[in-house]
Amino acid sequence: MAAAAVTKSPPALVPPAGPTPGGSLPLSSIDKTAAVRVSVDFIQVFPSSAEATKDQAASVAAMREGFARALVHYYPVAGRIAEPVPGEPEINCTGEGVWFIEAEASCSLEEARNLERPLYIPKEELLPRPPPEVRVEDTVLLAQITKFTCGGFAVGICFSHLVFDGQGAAQFLKAVGEMARGLPEPSLKPIWARDAIPNPPKPPLGPPPSFTAFNFEKSVIEISLDSIKRVKDQVASETNQKCSTFDVVTAMMFKSRTLAIDFAPDADVRLGFAASTRHLLNNVLPSVDGYYGNCVYPGGLAKTSQEVKDVSLVEIVTAIREAKDVLSTRFLDWMSGGAKENHYNVSLDYGTLVVTDWSHVGFNEVDYGFGEPSYVFTLNDDVNIVPSVVYLKPPKPKQGIRLVLQCVEAQHSKSSCSPLSNNYFHSLGRESGKAPAQPARRQTPPTDEREREREAMAAVAAVTAAAAAAEPTVSKSAPELVPPAGPTPRGALPLSSIDKTAAVRVSVDFIQVFPPATGGPAADGQEDAVARMRDGFARALVPYYPVAGRIAEPAPGDVVVDCTGEGVWFVEATASCALADVNNLERPLLIAKEHLLPRPPPEEKLEDLILMAQAKEALAARFTDWLGGGGGGDHYDVPLDYGTVTVSDWSRVGFNEVDYGFGEPGYVFTLNDDVNIVASVIYLRPPAPKRGIRLMLRCVEEPHAAAFADELAKFA
Repeated sequence: MAAAAVTKSPPALVPPAGPTPGGSLPLSSIDKTAAVRVSVDFIQVFPSSAEATKDQAASVAAMREGFARALVHYYPVAGRIAEPVPGEPEINCTGEGVWFIEAEASCSLEEARNLERPLYIPKEELLPRPPPEVRVEDTVLLAQITKFTCGGFAVGICFSHLVFDGQGAAQFLKAVGEMARGLPEPSLKPIWARDAIPNPPKPPLGPPPSFTAFNFEKSVIEISLDSIKRVKDQVASETNQKCSTFDVVTAMMFKSRTLAIDFAPDADVRLGFAASTRHLLNNVLPSVDGYYGNCVYPGGLAKTSQEVKDVSLVEIVTAIREAKDVLSTRFLDWMSGGAKENHYNVSLDYGTLVVTDWSHVGFNEVDYGFGEPSYVFTLNDDVNIVPSVVYLKPPKPKQGIRLVLQCVEAQHSKSSCSPLSNNYFHSLGRESGKAPAQPARRQTPPTDEREREREAMAAVAAVTAAAAAAEPTVSKSAPELVPPAGPTPRGALPLSSIDKTAAVRVSVDFIQVFPPATGGPAADGQEDAVARMRDGFARALVPYYPVAGRIAEPAPGDVVVDCTGEGVWFVEATASCALADVNNLERPLLIAKEHLLPRPPPEEKLEDLILMAQAKEALAARFTDWLGGGGGGDHYDVPLDYGTVTVSDWSRVGFNEVDYGFGEPGYVFTLNDDVNIVASVIYLRPPAPKRGIRLMLRCVEEPHAAAFADELAKFA
């Protein structure tokens, strides 16, 4: 099917349905300390229901009315965030209201895979954003309801963490649902009372944290209730203590990740989490029940890698429970002004794992008049400076815990024996549901390697591969060098002045899509076709021997090709689906691009490899002038601002005419689409048998997208 389109109405303000107080309201010390002025995005998925299917427009109108009525009781939410003094944000009760957007999708929820990952509809189409002249950071909450052709809905919410924690935002949305369903008033009376929370002296901040941008693999895994119960029973048997689902799942994650990465034995590994402190504020707030501000405080633990590997899962559960007890003591100490260190300072490095539990926040229990959502998921997944896992409820009717993983890089997730790999979970799932071996309780760390491996297996054997079955998976072989099929010259070869001026040492990624062969060599077997392709590379590298070398820079700025004859890296991979199952790799991709692209082993620098040849075409006059030494100015110096659009024509480069023995590709597309410093358009050939030109647009921001599409449609 063609990619789904979403048509959005312009954002409209929904003001309170009645008069509300004005003035300014303070935020609490927890709001200002914990939240760091960020917005939280999430989606609630509502399948079609008898009520909503009758009249979607009436359902949307009732929801809009629910917001208007709820804002009378929650009037600060209708205001705006202001900062009259640096570092002292507050709520200006303007009564303007919340931004509300209506949208329509051109498909059913089922056709959009019920919004399972990877998303069939770009997240930007499902999330609310204000008009371009309004800063999202100044808003308290925004909402978008997207109607699907089946009668279902997706509700996108964006809320400010300065004003709510997750439980507080859910409390407000439940009130919206109650008002939409016609209740006279919210079942919980809202309480502001931010000034009731103490404002103790701030502990020393310490040096600012350093940041590293990681290239995390994103995946989804589910843990069944039976698996969690087995571990809970084991904890009760060995310690005579109860533990929570959070304790069990977090212990599994902490141990699994430590085993997968295989840190040095003495390396520090850390676990971070935020816990609710509402129960500790009973004597501080007028009422804890209606309070909707931030009530979270950070906790965690630190151990050496060897300690985590050696101890049993039960012992890690115990350590997590102890860390939660310490958190309560630390929070009370903080409120009394006795905190000696800043517990919000978290080491943002690869040794830290931060977990966030959304499974009990309350967003799954919101009913706007068309039933509770079947699934809720967060969309703040573009933060790549700290390894993280989010716990969600899986889509109904499933039970258990869904883990959204963004905590390891590729080299620690692809191994078939990795405790965080899909293959590993599949192998566990094939054991006929047999209960996993339970680790024996030990007073001393295990020393036998086999015993340690058995314990590691038990630590994660509860995890199932249900999510892997729900979405396509790709199993990659280890990268393998394909050397030239015969002897080739050695030595260094220079690059041209054009190469060194224009190329700026970047790699170009693209995909060639080959439909199933109906005849010829490939129809006889994929393995034979892959073997012939590998042999084709080996034989081609004899005449194209520089491609088998490596890029070197013996002197700064003097880039050469070192003809080492090593060869090109070649990766074989198998997908768990047909091309038709993933929409023939049309955008948006239903398989993450990282799974479709080759990458060398971790010890090899991608920048040193020669992956493809570039085809360039220059303006004749300027190029001739440049060749003669008369080039006035650097024509490669392009202003990288919003006033510049850069176009690249891939339609005639030649990649569409490549035949590896199983025909020419039906479609070729580039994947270098994460560059966001210049407006760009790429021209491609559309998938066969279509004709014409396909434009890949990354050249306007959202405020200009609709007008740009309208103008472009005049030429379509």
